[in-house]
Amino acid sequence: MYYKVYICLVSLTVLFCLSCNKQNKESAGLLDECSVIATKTVTDSGDTVITCDVASVKESMIIPLSKLIDSLEIIRLENIDTAMIKPVVVDITDNHIGINSYSAYKLFTRDGKYLTDFESQRQDFDKYPFAYDSQIDEGNHSVYILPWTSKDMHLYACVPRADTLYYYDAMANKCIPKFTAKFPNDNVLRHIYYEFSNYYMVDIIKSSPYTWIVDKHIIINKSTLKGGKYEIIIDQLGGIPLEVEGINCSRFDYFIYCIEPRKLKAMIGEQLSHKERMTSENISKLMELTNSISENDNTYILLGKWK
Repeated sequence: MYYKVYICLVSLTVLFCLSCNKQNKESAGLLDECSVIATKTVTDSGDTVITCDVASVKESMIIPLSKLIDSLEIIRLENIDTAMIKPVVVDITDNHIGINSYSAYKLFTRDGKYLTDFESQRQDFDKYPFAYDSQIDEGNHSVYILPWTSKDMHLYACVPRADTLYYYDAMANKCIPKFTAKFPNDNVLRHIYYEFSNYYMVDIIKSSPYTWIVDKHIIINKSTLKGGKYEIIIDQLGGIPLEVEGINCSRFDYFIYCIEPRKLKAMIGEQLSHKERMTSENISKLMELTNSISENDNTYILLGKWK
């Protein structure tokens, strides 16, 4: 099916996030033993904003991924030359996967079969080669792509001082502040905000001019305002830990984790070296998975819908 691509030229001043507000019973008590690390305030315009006090974060926890997502999918992107890509941002719909590596945008079927490469189809990419953000519009068979560089762009989200997560009210054409973080001594570090279900997450980035390496992950319950530092283990794969330094990718309703085959195989091998911690079922599952992985494969996507 033919998909149109739109190069969006707009001025950004905030990070627009969408999420659902349901709270799953299984994950409702996830942070009950943690300290309160956030406050709620009401702005002059009547909006309620949650503020995480980074200095008050004390507890650390390990969270099984099954507590956060409905189920785990492992998607192998098609392994042909035109499909090879190292993802930065992944768009997921019921029928398609869009892969944005900043310098290219590739469209796949939902099960990973390569469809097309917009970089090779559109001359627009010659002028705007680096895609900052993107979204698939299934209803209109379109992909919207927002370039990093354009005379019409003046400010970007997720830069060091983009300090608040907003909702965009399309009907009222206004931004509604929802969440922010307070850093010690007002020294605002590079960071990324995520939202899903009844939680906010903050990735705090180590100071480095060339790389984005996460120093700590923080999770906050919207209702109780409790939270702490966390690490995630993939208990569906025998307890493989996600890299602490990696950026957890939350994209609307989905948890998404992209990994190169060589690294995935190494993580499985490390886990299998501790078989005494695993069930025989998990050992068999990991053995079958690692035997199916080639180091020349395309990127693997670990995917699950947030509860």
